[in-house]
Amino acid sequence: MALFKFAIPAGAPVGQGVSLAFMEILTDPETLRFGKDSLNTTMSAGVSAVLSGQNFALQLTEGDISFPSGKVTSLTLMIEGVTAMNVTGLNLALGPFADFIRDDDESGLIGWLLSGNDRMILTSQSDNMTGGGGDDTLLGNGAADSLAGGTGHDSILGGAGNDRLFGQQGNDHLLGGKGNDFLHGDAGNDRLSGNAGADILLGAAGKDTLTGGAGADKFMFISAAAGNKADVISDFTSGNDQIIIDPGAFAMPEGVLPANAFRKGTAAQDLDDRFIYDKATGRLFFDVDGSGNDPAILLATLTNKPNLVASDIVIDILV
Repeated sequence: MALFKFAIPAGAPVGQGVSLAFMEILTDPETLRFGKDSLNTTMSAGVSAVLSGQNFALQLTEGDISFPSGKVTSLTLMIEGVTAMNVTGLNLALGPFADFIRDDDESGLIGWLLSGNDRMILTSQSDNMTGGGGDDTLLGNGAADSLAGGTGHDSILGGAGNDRLFGQQGNDHLLGGKGNDFLHGDAGNDRLSGNAGADILLGAAGKDTLTGGAGADKFMFISAAAGNKADVISDFTSGNDQIIIDPGAFAMPEGVLPANAFRKGTAAQDLDDRFIYDKATGRLFFDVDGSGNDPAILLATLTNKPNLVASDIVIDILV
């Protein structure tokens, strides 16, 4: 597992969490020093980068550079004597690095660095970071971060600040930390925990487990899931938290759910009923017509079985 530490200046251009300016530095060296276990590029303006590893080999053929063997285990980028990026615990073939130098391919280098199971830590001001491939751990800082897991089963912690966390593919664990955070599980069976603050939790596809934590939280639904894919809400508090329903997906007008559209029990009783809440089981259903012609769809299970009321459900667009 690699350990990524970023120190990206505020306002620097960022692509997938790594400053593109840093990638340009790595792929456009003025000089290159080579040893059997290291490759050191020295650039202008006091910038240098070092790739370290094992069994490095360099080959020059008619002016073309290649690395026929070697394994990269660490990368360090220095700017005026200060470490700007430190990557350890890598297990990458050195060969592709020559292609990035030859083709000036910053985006390819980003993908190469992020292809494994990584641990990434933001140490700068508010910034963006994407895990890429593998099962990654992304840790934000005290600012407002945007963190995305990419493919794999990822763990994402926002830290302090008002963060935006995206699990993307895989079965992910998102933890907002402090601040008013937005957590989006996306594909897979995800665990979303808002922790402190007034958070918005959107499980999206998959059977997700949503825990708001402290604060007035909003649990958002943008489609009615099939029964065995319904989300689980573990700590809903009536009168404090809200269930947010997308008006387009559910074909309903915006606003607080009218009392006549809410029914406690196990089935709709008239054509106005849209949401049916079975307090005995904590299951919340959506009924598209209230007639029974179309079966009600299990939307979520509220495991603490709160005394849900119509005003806890709001039809609104939040994202």
